[in-house]
Amino acid sequence: MRPDLSVTILDPLGEFGHLAETLGGNVIRLGPQGGDRLNPLDPATAGGDRREKAGRVAAMLRALFPSLRDEEGATLDAAVSTLYADGPKVPVFSDLLNAIADRTRGTDRLGTLLEIFRSGSLRAVNGPTTVDPEATVVAVDFRGVPEEQLAFHLAYVLDWAYGRLQHVKGPKLLLVDEAHLLARHPATAEFLDRVVRHVRHFDAGVLLLSQHPNDFLEHLTGRSLLGNLSATLLLRIPRPDPALSAFFSLTPSEVDWLPRTHLPKEAGFSEGLLRVGEFHLPIAVVASTPEYEFLAGQLGSATTSSKETHDALRASDL
Repeated sequence: MRPDLSVTILDPLGEFGHLAETLGGNVIRLGPQGGDRLNPLDPATAGGDRREKAGRVAAMLRALFPSLRDEEGATLDAAVSTLYADGPKVPVFSDLLNAIADRTRGTDRLGTLLEIFRSGSLRAVNGPTTVDPEATVVAVDFRGVPEEQLAFHLAYVLDWAYGRLQHVKGPKLLLVDEAHLLARHPATAEFLDRVVRHVRHFDAGVLLLSQHPNDFLEHLTGRSLLGNLSATLLLRIPRPDPALSAFFSLTPSEVDWLPRTHLPKEAGFSEGLLRVGEFHLPIAVVASTPEYEFLAGQLGSATTSSKETHDALRASDL
């Protein structure tokens, strides 16, 4: 509907790849067998601001190594700052390891931990970016990424996506699926909150999808993030708990209704509660005819394939 719209999708479960390719876009596969690389140290994601990038890199690495001691964190911060002050134009992890070795003489635990980028399971990210920066639709597929490394991958990919929002011209949309995964780690939650706060300045929007809204409510950053969303659509929630109900100011009748809202497999459409400002609006989400034909045809959707459902959707186009 908007060919000039640039779309970036963070896709932990690999569910949006077919959609991206159908729309003429690219899929970046980051797992061990993926073959694609986004260089986490590339200062281009910060618009070339090397000091800003240095701070982001330190946060990314803390997401990967949450057990860093204070002195190790200080050494890392100093090495990263030196790397961006005096190092190569576009550094890679080999450059950072050399900077760490110069400070620790190769005997420190920090250097041992970071060896994962040179000879360990994260060596695939040690090198320049191999992704086409001009692609209009890009889905980043995280399938195959080990659970203990997911926060790190999400952190630097979110940094890259933030750079696209800032520097790509025209309207933009960032879609984050399984967004609760970002809310679970301080480094990624704080950065996502920053994205949501600033995105309106870049002619851009952010769409967060999650089946676990309570994960956001457990932390101050997550509550701030939800509070800065311009709209929230609550689909079926089996048992809205008091914390969720209080945060979203749900009435007793809404709490009673949300577990009973319709789902597509049951009724051919979704029901939910749309919150915009102070307004709470119960709505039904029904595909228009062009949307249905795209989903059922090019994407081969099997959820609404009968003639009866198609006729019902056509009758609901109003």
